Amino acid sequence: MNIASLVMVMLHLLNGPNLQLTFKDTPMKIIIEDTYTRATPGGVGFAKNGGNYGGSLYPVHLAQQNGFDQVLWTDAIEHKYVEEVGMMNVMFVIDGKVITPSLERGTVLKGVTRDSAITLLRDMGYVVEERNLSVDEIVQAHKKGVLQEVFGVGTAAVVSYIAKLTYKDYDMNFNVDQLKVAPALKQNLNDIRVGIVPDKHHWLVKVPS
Repeated sequence: MNIASLVMVMLHLLNGPNLQLTFKDTPMKIIIEDTYTRATPGGVGFAKNGGNYGGSLYPVHLAQQNGFDQVLWTDAIEHKYVEEVGMMNVMFVIDGKVITPSLERGTVLKGVTRDSAITLLRDMGYVVEERNLSVDEIVQAHKKGVLQEVFGVGTAAVVSYIAKLTYKDYDMNFNVDQLKVAPALKQNLNDIRVGIVPDKHHWLVKVPS
């Protein structure tokens, strides 16, 4: 018996509508995870790799037992810096600026929707920072009243609103009816996807029939 890397692979893609597939569009309740880990430096956390998510099922199950929808992952070394929410990239609006975790550690997904969202947010006039963001900074921003929005971005849900973010016994609640950045971003992205507004970034590719 031996294990070795493959020299050549053949990839088959099947594409078609799935009418049974639905996504929860209600605002999420999220708990910040400070025990379990999604990805570690030197691994493949930057890619949509099944191994990154198999180990997440148990901590998500624990979160759901406590009334949460998903977890906000923190770094594997110190559990100090936020990384992803569930299987999506995450963005924070703090004092009018949009902040999203940096890709530099290699543990945050290089999401296409993340990249598109950053581009559109800048088009919309927002300052977007890609940097390490600590749990402590988030909590302090909320206590100061400048943590305005938190939302996830990903291929399927596009933009997912977060109504409650909890760290240990500290709850951060958001009135989703007063959100501004996330709804505008979601509308903008969806309008491009369905052709309502021009695709000036040339993201859409026509597939020959």
